[in-house]
Amino acid sequence: MLNPNSKDTTLNKIASPDNIAYAARNGGLMAGLLSSLGFGKGGAPEQPHRILRPMMESDIKPILEIIYAHDEDDGEEAEEVFSRSLANKYVMEYEGRVMGMTGFRADDYSPETAWLSFTYIHDYFRRKGNAYWMMLELRKLLEGNGIKRLFIATSDYEDEDTGDDIYLPARNFYEYKLNAERELRVDDYYAPGESKYIYSLPVTSSDDAAPAKQPENHKARFVGLDEADESDTSYVALWEEIEPGDEEPKSKLPTKSFGEMIEEIQSYNGKALFVTLPDYISVVHAAELEAHGFRKLGTLSDYFGPGIDEVYWGFYFE
Repeated sequence: MLNPNSKDTTLNKIASPDNIAYAARNGGLMAGLLSSLGFGKGGAPEQPHRILRPMMESDIKPILEIIYAHDEDDGEEAEEVFSRSLANKYVMEYEGRVMGMTGFRADDYSPETAWLSFTYIHDYFRRKGNAYWMMLELRKLLEGNGIKRLFIATSDYEDEDTGDDIYLPARNFYEYKLNAERELRVDDYYAPGESKYIYSLPVTSSDDAAPAKQPENHKARFVGLDEADESDTSYVALWEEIEPGDEEPKSKLPTKSFGEMIEEIQSYNGKALFVTLPDYISVVHAAELEAHGFRKLGTLSDYFGPGIDEVYWGFYFE
C-alpha cells in the first residue's frame, strides 16, 4: 500500500490506516469518557493488576475472538491487518486475562496526527470503567509519541437484515460522550448509501500553538488511482507534491488528467472518485477540479499542523 497523505516525496491517497473505520465503529463500547480536551483527565477505578501493554503474537487469537464476536467482517479485516504488523497496538489485560485492545496509527507525513486503530472490549469487562481507563492510557501513549490530534473514522452502515444503523451508538458516543468534533461526512464513500464520518479529538491543548507556515507555490501531479479503503465502488486519486524548483518528477509514473481518471473509473463501473489535498495545494487546483465536476466536501482541521487543513473533494457518477 502507498503511504497516505504524503507531504513530500511519495504518492498521496485517501486512506483509512489500519482500517480505523472498523475500530471507530466500536467506540460506543467506551461510554463514560470525560472530555474537557477530548480525553478525560480524571481518575478511573483502581484495578492494580490491570495493564495496557504492547500487543504480541500470542494475543492475536484471543483478540480476534473478541472482534469476531462483534462482527465477522471486522474480524476478517483485523486478521489481515495483524498478519502485517502489530505496531502501536495495545492489549488491556487483567490478572493475565485479555480484556480488549486499542491502538493508533501515526501519520508518516503529519507527525503530530494519528488515527484511532482497532478498539474492542470483551463483553464481560464492559460497563466497569475499563474502557474509560483504557482510553486514558491511550492518551498517555499518544502524548508520549508527540501526537497532538487524533482522528476517528466510522460509517452509517445499516444491517442488511434489520435495517438498523449499527454504528449509531458509536457516533453518539463520539459526539456526546467523548465530545469529539465531527469534521466531515463523505457521502457514499464505502458504498452507495454508506457514508464515512470523520471525527477529531485534541490530545493536548493547541490554543497556544503558532500556525504552521503555509508552503507557497506548491502543486500536485496526479499519477493514478487506487480503490478507496474498504470500498468496491469508490476510488481515490494518487498524487505527488511538486515544489518550486523541482526539475524532475519524484516518481517515474506518468501524469494523469482528471478526465483520464474519470474515464478509467467508468470502465470499472465505479461510483465515485475522491481527492484529498493540503489546503495550500487544494487552492491551486480548485478551479480545475470544479471544471471537471468535483465538489468540495469539507476539511479536516489542522491535519498537517496548526492552520494547515486537509481538503476533501468528490466526483460522483450519475
